[in-house]
This record gives sequence, C-alpha cells and structure tokens, in this order.
Amino acid sequence: MAQYYSIRQLNPYRGVVQIIAAGNTQALSVDGVHWHARSQSIAGRYYSVGGFNDEENRLIDFSERGVLLEAFHHRPATPFTLEDNTELWLLNKDTGLPLALLASKRSGEPSTQDAYPTWLSFNLRDNSFVAESLKARDALRDKRAWPEPHREIINNLINHAARPYPAAQWFKRHDDRSGEGLAGVRVVAEWEGRLLSPEDFPELLLEEKWLNTENAQLVKEYHEQVAPDLLTHPYLLRATRESLEWAAAAQPEKLLQIYRLIPEFVNREEVEVALVKARLMMA
Repeated sequence: MAQYYSIRQLNPYRGVVQIIAAGNTQALSVDGVHWHARSQSIAGRYYSVGGFNDEENRLIDFSERGVLLEAFHHRPATPFTLEDNTELWLLNKDTGLPLALLASKRSGEPSTQDAYPTWLSFNLRDNSFVAESLKARDALRDKRAWPEPHREIINNLINHAARPYPAAQWFKRHDDRSGEGLAGVRVVAEWEGRLLSPEDFPELLLEEKWLNTENAQLVKEYHEQVAPDLLTHPYLLRATRESLEWAAAAQPEKLLQIYRLIPEFVNREEVEVALVKARLMMA
C-alpha cells in the first residue's frame, strides 16, 4: 500500500518535504508542484527514476514504475501529515532541556551513531542571513578583519550553550506535544524515560528565551529568515503563526514557492498580497 507523509529536513533546516512511498520507490516534493521520483537498489542506495511537474501536468520519465505512478495519481491533497515525531534535540548544558532541533525520524529505534551534537543554521555557502541586531557589532569590528558571517555567530551562540561536552537526546513526541526521553549522546541515565511537558520544548527550531536580549533578538531574526518554511509546520500557536506570516510576507518569492504546503492561515489576505507581489516580480 502507498504511504503519504511529510518530514522535516534538518541541520541545517531546509523546510518540509512531501513523500509518496510505494514499494521500493518514492516521489518527493518540497513545494507540492515539482516531484522527483527515486528507487532504492538492493544495496540500499537511491537512484533517480524521473519526475512530474504538476503545473504543466507533465510526466518526466518515471521509468515505468507502475506502482509509484498509480500511487502518485491517487495522492491526497498536500500537505501530507507530518510524521517525524521522534526528534533529536541538542540540550542546554545548564538546564538539560531541549535547546535546538537537530534531527527527526518517523519510527523505529533512534540511533546514537548519527546523533551529531552540533547545530547548523545554514549550509557553509549560504551567507544570506543578515541580522539587524548584529549590524552595530559589525560597525565596531576592525575593518581589516575578515567579516564574520552572521550564520556563524548564531551557530556559536547555540552550540556554546551546549558545550564543552554537548549532549543530545531523542524524544518521542506525543499528540499533546509532550516528549518521552529516549537514548542519546552523553545523556545521563536518569534522563532516559523522563517525560517533558510541551512547554519544555522550543515551539520552533531554537530556544527563544535568553537572558541576554540581543541573543533573544538574534534567534528571533533567524526564525524570521526561515519563516516561510516554518509556516508549513502544524502545532503552531495562533500568535506564532501570525508573526511568521508577517515575516514570510517580506519574502514573497520564497512564500510563493511553498504556500501550497501551509496547513492554515491567520491573515490569508496578507499572504495573498505577498503572493500577488511575487507573481508580479517573476513576470
């Protein structure tokens, strides 16, 4: 039987991917329009078998994968249900509570081998993140020094809060958003099996409550940078979703790419204005 679900792409965060799985083949989409099909070999490696463009209603090969093609044409509306409810969190060294989301899984026993306890904001070639809260700091630096990318500053902020011996723990998130502690890296024995309340977990990707207001603002600006993709998440408080919509409206082209995957809107008119602006920019 075909399966239809979505998962988050993490560390660095790259939004939510929609997946149709049938047999040993899958169709994946990050926007609900362009689908990439792949098949798994006996050795466990995936190789491309074509794709589909919903806007042009154009099939690109699919290499006669009949089972996948049938599942694709009978798919439900996107977004599919987010099913990666087993989450790996970097832990705050002072509180032992979740600090930053590192990875997630659908099911099965989480592995400690792939539990790398370092958080990344963006890939190494992405310097698009520019925080207003850091511009004063930039103005004071030595002009002869090589400028430090803002992504590295927030990377250091988050990872320093977990070091010198960073710990990361897997949690099974329940329907009420509480979490049951599982195994991890450098996790003390009494933490395995602990039950944390929904309030113990950051609502988005990072802890937003910091004693230093500049640090709190930096985290807020990071979430605003990835706001279009964060809008695809369920379980957001209404106030959080509304705030992300305003931030996403400032990135109309990105919002246009993924708006089909947003499960609900608070200010639909504001979003529609941004989408019209994006279409005009593209035209």
